[in-house]
Amino acid sequence: MVVQSQLYPENLGLLPWPMCALQDWMPPIPAPPQPVFCFSLQQPSQNTLPFHIQQNAHNLASTSSPSSSSLSMCDNFVSMTLSQALDAQLEVQRQELDCILHFQNERLKSVLREQRRRQLGTLLKTMEWKALYLMKRKEEDLARATKKTMELEACLKKAEMESEWWERLAKANEAMVMGLSNTMEQVKEELIRVSNKNTAEDTESHCCGSCDQRDDQQGEKKSKKVACKHCRFRSSCVLFLPCRHLCSCISCEAFLDSCPVCKSVKEASMNVFWV
Repeated sequence: MVVQSQLYPENLGLLPWPMCALQDWMPPIPAPPQPVFCFSLQQPSQNTLPFHIQQNAHNLASTSSPSSSSLSMCDNFVSMTLSQALDAQLEVQRQELDCILHFQNERLKSVLREQRRRQLGTLLKTMEWKALYLMKRKEEDLARATKKTMELEACLKKAEMESEWWERLAKANEAMVMGLSNTMEQVKEELIRVSNKNTAEDTESHCCGSCDQRDDQQGEKKSKKVACKHCRFRSSCVLFLPCRHLCSCISCEAFLDSCPVCKSVKEASMNVFWV
């Protein structure tokens, strides 16, 4: 039993490297067979076994004197145990390395994702600021264009109203000119008729008294027609508009607000010069 306890890897010192937290994953090492005999270990190979294993084997060999078959069995057992321990240790190291690489890979991915997220956030903020700036500029341009359009529409309406007013004024002036022309023609005809009658009266002075009285009455009627309708004394030389009545003298026209003939409101007046 003393020999069996010395064959375990813990007692032989088969694990020269420190074990980490993943040592629990190592599969259990099978127990060696339990023959009851004494044997002595020889050094298997100076190039393959560690120093502490060689020392343990030398100690076992010095305390026992086995036969050649026992020595061969012990060598095979030590080689198998050492191979299993090395395989288990390599598997543990490989698993640890895989875990470290996986952890570093995940950490690198997380850092890259965070960096990408920050870059995208910065880019989105920049684009949003530019979009807001452009929208504000467009809104200002639209407001200015709308204001300018309203001003132009107001100017256009004002111009249209002025054009209509000038058209009405031109028509009124044209009608007034035509009316004045007609009135002046009538006055000229009346004056020609009166002067012809006066000439006829001068040439026919030898007529009887009854004819003279008739002519005097007609002259009075004509003078009454040309006389001012307000003072009945001075001759009419002012034409009232828009009724176009020649019915007032210059002195009375300043005091009249309506036509003495038709009583219509006086809007304008015009002086008429007799020829």
